[in-house]
Amino acid sequence: MPLPDDCVDRAAILRRRAALIASALSGLGLPSIASAQEEPPAEPPAGAEEAPAAPSERPAECPQPEPSPDAKSMAKVLFAEGTERFESGDFAGAVRAFEESYRAVPHDKIAVAWMRALFKSGAHEAAAEVSIKHILCGGSLEALRETMSEIESKSARVVVAIVGPAATGTILVDNRPVDWNRSKQGLLVPEGSHSISFRTVSGTHADKQIQVALGDRVTVELVAPPEVPPQPCLSPPCLSPPPPDEKDRVRLEASIIPPFPAITTSETVGALGGAGGRLAIEAFVAAGSGQDAIWFEGDVFSAYLGSDTDRVAIVGTAAELQFRPGDHFGFGAGFSAGYLFDVNEEGRNEFLRASVFCGPVFVPLHLRFDHFEMEVRVPVWLSNVVDGGIETFRPSIVAPHISISFVGTVVSRAGYEIATAPPTSARR
Repeated sequence: MPLPDDCVDRAAILRRRAALIASALSGLGLPSIASAQEEPPAEPPAGAEEAPAAPSERPAECPQPEPSPDAKSMAKVLFAEGTERFESGDFAGAVRAFEESYRAVPHDKIAVAWMRALFKSGAHEAAAEVSIKHILCGGSLEALRETMSEIESKSARVVVAIVGPAATGTILVDNRPVDWNRSKQGLLVPEGSHSISFRTVSGTHADKQIQVALGDRVTVELVAPPEVPPQPCLSPPCLSPPPPDEKDRVRLEASIIPPFPAITTSETVGALGGAGGRLAIEAFVAAGSGQDAIWFEGDVFSAYLGSDTDRVAIVGTAAELQFRPGDHFGFGAGFSAGYLFDVNEEGRNEFLRASVFCGPVFVPLHLRFDHFEMEVRVPVWLSNVVDGGIETFRPSIVAPHISISFVGTVVSRAGYEIATAPPTSARR
């Protein structure tokens, strides 16, 4: 018996196939996939030769219908891994393994396992999408019927309606983008709380939070927010790139030390007065978080200290590390050493002797204002002294003083942050 003419017509075959799939899915409670099926081509004119079947009859994302032996081996390994993860409760890992296995071999059994893993992980709608994709790619509807019925019975259905003129954008359910057409027909979600969102191209959005129970069918209306028209950018970052933020690497300082008091450890010579100057070099060592930085500072200095009984000239050097949490403030500590000269014109000093001196130096405060710096420095020096007629080397002078400096940059570098114009989509 010859076949009917419409069975020979390729367009008629495609129409019958789409109608069959839509009818079967409707029986399962799934949204129709007619919108996802490509429109069959127009019938050829009478007498025209039938064109060969085009490969586009299968969706482009379908796996290869005839996998290679290597693909089959890989699919078995991944399927075993997915099964192990599923049984151990790692449903997210099972989803990944089954998905890779299905891409290698699009088998009914793998599709069912993938759907069950998605269902267990709470992605009910994703499981429904897998079933539709599998059927469109030539899979068996009967093999999925039981699994899809179970998912349908343990889900709620959410229909999303976007209200507004010419609304274009993205619909998200629990921050996951969903197909616009399927959202109109109903999306499968597990019971509980869900966020429904609509995002426009310009970034405006509308959001709702819903609570659903098993078997519910809920319609959510979202009013599409108005699109933000593109605004002309007239700020400097849009017109031209800004200059880089220069950061100093090495600086030179020339400092004066105003008159200051110094305290001796002698019971008879209690205080000295003096002044001095210093030359220093600062070098950037390391950066911390934000504007934090470690700096090294080395200097040479000289000062004069005198009282009624003791007069000394001091020449020395110091090296410190300073922590500076910003461009204007810091503190640190280091070590200083040098030589102390006896310059008493009326005879030998009563307490301080000409000798080498050394000791720690503390910098409790460092302030910088543009090209000027001020530091509070507290050195504690050990040197030769006469105590009870015996000359010994021990702590002798504590000399807190202020250093006021003019700073010049020797080496600088481009800063860490360069302002740029925001992307076009962010300005709309």
